[in-house]
Amino acid sequence: MGEDKEIVITSARLVSLHSRRHTNDKVDIRAKGPALGLRRLPVGFYTVVHHSGLEWRTGNKRSSVNDGVVEWSGPIPLPSDRSATVRLEVYASFEFQPMLGTGEHLRKLTITVDQLLDRSAKHIPFTLFPKNGDIVSPCSSIFVTVKQCNGESSDSLASRVLGPLCSTTGTLNELEDATNHGHNALSRYRKHGRNRDLERSVAEFERALINCPVDHPCRAAAQSNLAMAKLILCRVEDTIASLEIPIRLYRDALAAHPVGHTDRPSTLVQLATVHLARFEKQRDDVDGARVEALLHEALELSSTDSHENRAVSFMLQLYASHRVGPGHASDQSSVHSHSGSRLTDEDPWILRGQLFERFKRYGDLADLQQAITLLQQLVRSVSVWDDRYRAGLGNLGVALSWRFERLGELSDLEDAILTHRDANNLTPDGHPEKPSGLNNLGISFRARFERLGELSDLEDAISTLREAVHLTPDGHPDKPSRLNNLGTSFITRFERFGELSDLEDAVSTLRDTVHLTPDGHPHKPSSLSNLGNSFVTRFERLGELSDLEDAISTHRDAVHLIPDGHPHKASGLNSLGNSFITRFERLGELSDLENAISTLRDAVHLTPNGHPDKPSRLNSLGVSFRARFLRLGELSDLEDAISTHRDAVHLTSDGHPDKPSGLNNLGISLITRFERLGELSDLEDAISTLRDAVHLTLDGHPDKPNRLNDLGNSLRARFERLGELRDLEDAISTHRDAVHLTPDGHPDKPSRLNNLGNSFRARFLRLGELSDLEDAISTLRDAVHLTPDGHPDKPSGLNNLGNSFRARFLRLGELSDLEDTISTLRDAVHLTPDGHTHKPSGLTNLGNSFITRFERLGELRDLEDAISSHRDAVHLTPDDHLHKPSGLNNLGLSFITRFERLGELSDLDVAISTHRNAVALTPHGHPQKPGMLNNLGNSFNARFESLGELSDLEDAISTLRDAVHLTPDGHPDKPSRLNNLGTSFITRFERLREPSDLKDAISLYSHAASVPIGPISDRFRASRNWILCARRMRHPSLLRAYSIAINLFPQLAWIGLSLTHRYAELKRGADVVCEAAAAALDSGFPELAVEWLEQARSIVWGELLQLRGTYEQLSSAHPDHARRLRELSAALDDAGATREKSLSAFLESTDDVMQRATQTLQQEADRHRTLAIERDKLLQEIRRLPGFERFLLPKDFPQLRASAHSGPVVMLNAAETRCDALILLADVDHVIHVPLPNFNLQRSVGLRNMLGRLLGHARATPFDDRVGRAATRSAGSWETLLSTLFNGVIKPVLDALAFSTVGDLSRIFWCPTGPFVFLPIHAAGLYGTQYSSPGHKVSDFVVSSYVPTLSILAQSNSRVVHSNDLRLLLVGQPPSDGQDPLRGVAPELRHIRTVVGNPTSACTTLLESSVGTVEEVLGLMKDADWVHFACHGVQDAAKPTHSGLCLANQRRLKVSDIIGLSRSRGGLAFLSACQTAMGDEGLTDEAIHIAAGMLFAGYGGVIGTMWSISDRLAPVVARGVYEYLFRNGTRPDHRDAARALHEAVGHLRESGEASFVTWLPFIHVGL
Repeated sequence: MGEDKEIVITSARLVSLHSRRHTNDKVDIRAKGPALGLRRLPVGFYTVVHHSGLEWRTGNKRSSVNDGVVEWSGPIPLPSDRSATVRLEVYASFEFQPMLGTGEHLRKLTITVDQLLDRSAKHIPFTLFPKNGDIVSPCSSIFVTVKQCNGESSDSLASRVLGPLCSTTGTLNELEDATNHGHNALSRYRKHGRNRDLERSVAEFERALINCPVDHPCRAAAQSNLAMAKLILCRVEDTIASLEIPIRLYRDALAAHPVGHTDRPSTLVQLATVHLARFEKQRDDVDGARVEALLHEALELSSTDSHENRAVSFMLQLYASHRVGPGHASDQSSVHSHSGSRLTDEDPWILRGQLFERFKRYGDLADLQQAITLLQQLVRSVSVWDDRYRAGLGNLGVALSWRFERLGELSDLEDAILTHRDANNLTPDGHPEKPSGLNNLGISFRARFERLGELSDLEDAISTLREAVHLTPDGHPDKPSRLNNLGTSFITRFERFGELSDLEDAVSTLRDTVHLTPDGHPHKPSSLSNLGNSFVTRFERLGELSDLEDAISTHRDAVHLIPDGHPHKASGLNSLGNSFITRFERLGELSDLENAISTLRDAVHLTPNGHPDKPSRLNSLGVSFRARFLRLGELSDLEDAISTHRDAVHLTSDGHPDKPSGLNNLGISLITRFERLGELSDLEDAISTLRDAVHLTLDGHPDKPNRLNDLGNSLRARFERLGELRDLEDAISTHRDAVHLTPDGHPDKPSRLNNLGNSFRARFLRLGELSDLEDAISTLRDAVHLTPDGHPDKPSGLNNLGNSFRARFLRLGELSDLEDTISTLRDAVHLTPDGHTHKPSGLTNLGNSFITRFERLGELRDLEDAISSHRDAVHLTPDDHLHKPSGLNNLGLSFITRFERLGELSDLDVAISTHRNAVALTPHGHPQKPGMLNNLGNSFNARFESLGELSDLEDAISTLRDAVHLTPDGHPDKPSRLNNLGTSFITRFERLREPSDLKDAISLYSHAASVPIGPISDRFRASRNWILCARRMRHPSLLRAYSIAINLFPQLAWIGLSLTHRYAELKRGADVVCEAAAAALDSGFPELAVEWLEQARSIVWGELLQLRGTYEQLSSAHPDHARRLRELSAALDDAGATREKSLSAFLESTDDVMQRATQTLQQEADRHRTLAIERDKLLQEIRRLPGFERFLLPKDFPQLRASAHSGPVVMLNAAETRCDALILLADVDHVIHVPLPNFNLQRSVGLRNMLGRLLGHARATPFDDRVGRAATRSAGSWETLLSTLFNGVIKPVLDALAFSTVGDLSRIFWCPTGPFVFLPIHAAGLYGTQYSSPGHKVSDFVVSSYVPTLSILAQSNSRVVHSNDLRLLLVGQPPSDGQDPLRGVAPELRHIRTVVGNPTSACTTLLESSVGTVEEVLGLMKDADWVHFACHGVQDAAKPTHSGLCLANQRRLKVSDIIGLSRSRGGLAFLSACQTAMGDEGLTDEAIHIAAGMLFAGYGGVIGTMWSISDRLAPVVARGVYEYLFRNGTRPDHRDAARALHEAVGHLRESGEASFVTWLPFIHVGL
């Protein structure tokens, strides 16, 4: 537009919807029906135009009753910028001149100049709908004419820029302000009926009058305003005496309006209104006369088409009806009920009906108030026996119910119920109106239930409505509507209590409703709609797809039957759209979602502004927009969802029952946008909004669980963003409540379990409590199990479950968890449709699981799959998505991993670039920022190690420092990040040799190892790094580092893991304990060395012993705790044994039973872990009891030396720097420390290797035939091995003990560590002809036994009561063991039978295995005191716990079977088989062999073999042992077994019939 043209509004018109006038005049602003809905007499209307900071106000234009149009003419300049905004407002005035305040604000229209030009050119008005709270729309449309003027200056229009009409002094500004506030408050009262608004109006009008000078021209207006508000207050409070105040005020105002004044007629009418109100109450003829006089004067002064004239006519009719009573007005004429406020003479009963109809149509509360007052007067005016009394009560009950629905005043509902009850009591049985009255009473009962939640009301409602239906004859036109009310009541009870029978009754009843409603009946569509809603409800409860299909079909029929333009069309479309949404959520078909959005858009479009259902329909549309965003990822859909939900909330009045639902959906959409864009303000708004939704939802409301669920999600999201633990605790608590309140079988149960499980996992990741992870997996499993196949939520549930499996694998290392992870996540990705917003996250998680499996198993295929999955995930994630940094971070990790495997520098560069992008996109303060910095720092470290560029190392240290700094204390990832930073300092120390770097590394490692939270593996790794650094520079913290490592080491083998896994974990630090003892000895603390050696050796056995303890001290002080601990320990012991058996069965199972075995194994592993967690918690509880702070914690030296009750205990330790013997004596309060300067670790390893060569085939053969073979090896001899051992180790110990007398055979217990475990300590000595005399061998001085731990001796010393009868079990080689026959077994068992059967022997019962199966033998072992095995034995090098004795059906009695044996302590186990005390070279200090298993199963002593034995000589040794034990004819003592073996082997050795390899392997273990 050129600069010489100016845009000008030339005129405006407000036009009524019912106007019959048509004009071609040049009019510019036209407003339709401005007086509709007003409860005061308007004297005029005006408009105000705002733009550019200026205001143009038109004149105050009068209007008459017949005017449907108010119009103004006159130029108003507009901005030349067509995009500029113009605001046009319409006001009603109640004084013509002068006017006080702005009057009542009717409408506001905000538009652009361009829109004005377009509407003006096309002659299109701006259509307006009722505002929130309005039923009738004052000013239903505005038409504006705009003209472009050439060359005219707007300067001439400057005089039209108006301010307030009154003076702008401070006093009058106060007057204007108070008046406007008073009008606004009164308007709110009329719309919402809140007394506080009325009281505020009175207060503001009083303030206005106080600030209005006596001589001010607006004083009369101020008096009238206050009088009007006071009058309404008097009516509300029912205080007649107070009417004097408005009368006085109106009189004063009338005095200021002499005859001829424009405002005199309206003031006369207002004063007459007050007198009429007093006349109605007091029937004072004086008031009546004044009413007539005032109204007649007003009639004379007003024109026939004025608002005042119409009001006068109505009031005269009303006054007349009050004078004559209800019985004399039957001939009054009818009224035009469609008019905004016109009433003529009418019978009060007819008038009541007209008021009802007008309220139902327009919703004006004043009409309802007048109808109630009229009905109350009419009921009081007739006899109780008059039928009109009963009818009046019924109508009054309906009116009171309507007012309750509008205002929510409980007193109205109570009055309605009482009134309906009275009406029904007065209605005789059989009366045709009886069903109608019962129907209304039932509806009121239901309303009170919905308000107060009292079950009795709901039961009364259903009972009453049932009776109403029963009394309504078939074929009666009201039968369907009453069935409809009964059906919806059933739905209400179902929603409250979830009883399926109510839902079935609802569907059945509503089906009958539809069936009985004839085709073409106007109620047919609504009946179909209610039936469709019941189908949806049943689908949501039971998940049957057929119900959903029926719902859609029924809703389609309902929509089809509703004609276009019908007000119910929008409702039908809304229900249909919601059904489409529900089917989309179930099946995921995009066509359903598109149909939903299209249908719901139509519903919203057809719902006029101000309609009470507008908010709920906007709500549904918003839900559909969000659903499409989640499916397709278009941000515009999400913005539309939020905007739509905001409109819905804004249009829903406070206190409305739909307010919580709208707030909830808005909150969910805000959360979704936060997840997409990461704006913290969205998250805060979401939480605030969802909290409001929960707060406003009554307890017991069926939507309460859903809103709690959504609030919990938002709190967890804030935790994940800000890391505040309080948010996570609140999230778990909220999710728990949601799950608890959701009945089993409810279709939303899975999603709520899913969210609870996610919150448990989040807390595990934050705090590291294994119980949270177990709860997460259990809960998520339930969620997946309850989600039907094909449900759109199935992939999400699988994804979360898979992530939890991976978290448990990372914590516990169980390979089965990793396989479950990949399988579950693969299913999740497969079930997620392409294009779905969750597809990238599913691919990311699957990629992470591939990386994890690659790191565990090393398969390159997994690594390639990981990179491919991560690439796809990043590609599918929009650049501005909240999860983009996470996807990049994971992709970078996969490239780093491939670089570490293949060494391609390009992978390293891509990794660093990708990690940099991830860090850059992650906002400061985000909880994931430290992790991404950590990975970037590690990438810099990797490049430095590859290329040697110092800048990369500096970048690594700087970045890792930031990662550590940003990781909060108490975070489980803190130890790992401290570790990584410490390693970077070590790397720099290696390069630059700066001692400060080494010190910094020690500080970081010590911090990482010492924190109480974080994976044990990370903390143990930090302690080992700390040890290495401290040893390197002889740092004073070395012992502290070892102490922490020793305390952490047993925790690696958590008791809730399988045996195989526990032993695998212990291999990580197998060398720590010996070096720790050496360090303690270096520092002069031999007692500490003993404590550490005991604490960190035979850990698994020690924990098993604890499970089988009696806890006597605890039982005395705290019997309940002791009982609980015994029960839990026994259950845990049983669960562990059962798990090991199931694992064995799984490994031996065939393919057809593999799946069932897998499920069983998983269930037993879950039970095992759960019990372990419960026991850990109970132990923590016990340790908080006074005096039990160290309960079941490692013993100190004074407790340990008591283990030497039967002879000296010698611990042999071999470390890199020294070898030592530590001797414990029961009556010596310190350790006898014997350094072994002539022996070292290298020599002990050398002797072990020599032993291996000497044994040759006998040691290497896994299934020996017990036939010993002489070994000849050039590299060493038996004499050399045994003499070196004697001189370097044994003789210093014997000397320290002063054992110098040959033949004085004391018991001695060897407790070897490290390589000493495999050396034959018991046979050390000088052999050869020159040493044939006694005094050169250990066996000349002591009887040797071995013990894996000191604790086993403490256990063996406990007194066990035995019967006189000894039950000895003999187990020979079964024929079906699949091994070569052992010819010596038969004579061996025969020898034993002979010895035991000797009449001079003790009374002994022989138990013999008949079939030799594992199950039979285990059963017999429980009953036997002693057991003797003569069969094949094997030490399984790959799986030490599978080492065992070969029994029938080619099965083994494994170590894992033996430790599960429950038997009383004591007795002897004689293992005349190969390799029964051989042990595992990878875990020398754990004693994983059959003999140790027998000890820990409860046997007091065990005779075993260090390697394969001779089938020829084994019977000789057995006979010698038993002959010694049964020599006295009394019950033998198993504690004599060591001496018996000593004698038997000594005889064999001295006989010259046996070589070293045949007599030397027999050893005694235990007491």
